[in-house]
Amino acid sequence: MVERTKMRNRKTCLELVPVSVYQLYMLKKQAI
Repeated sequence: MVERTKMRNRKTCLELVPVSVYQLYMLKKQAI
């Protein structure tokens, strides 16, 4: 049960990271 939750959290992190990177990229693009 704990392992399943850990995997789910890891998957969520992997999904969230690209989004934050994309947002930073868009902010830089607007700034330039």
